[in-house]
Amino acid sequence: MTEKAQLIVSLLHKRINGLTLTDTEKKELEDWVSLSEHNRRLYDEVTNSEIVQEEVKSLLNYDSKSLWKKIKSELPSKKNNLISFFSHRSLRYAAAAVLLIFISTIVYILFVNPNTSLQQAKSEKQPAVIPDLPPGY
Repeated sequence: MTEKAQLIVSLLHKRINGLTLTDTEKKELEDWVSLSEHNRRLYDEVTNSEIVQEEVKSLLNYDSKSLWKKIKSELPSKKNNLISFFSHRSLRYAAAAVLLIFISTIVYILFVNPNTSLQQAKSEKQPAVIPDLPPGY
């Protein structure tokens, strides 16, 4: 929102709540209202207490239960979450197989063949050793 729009909203807020506007603020608001017919209608609607009261009444009479039923009826019946994804038997078996392969690979690397992985890790970390040469060589 631009600074001009924020200023107008602030001035309208003050006007609606019965706060006093300075002469400059009154002039700014009047300039905005006279700028277009749309602005004039918006100003009239916002400042007309009867229209605002009707809007508030309609919001207070809002039936949330019936709206929730309507929304719920329009939602797809199939759940699109992780639990329903794994509710199919074949997908459960596939997930179990992948988990078993993953755990087996970790166990093999850590316990069955630990020297190879440790030697590779040590050889990668340590620099090559260069023997000392006697002076004059």
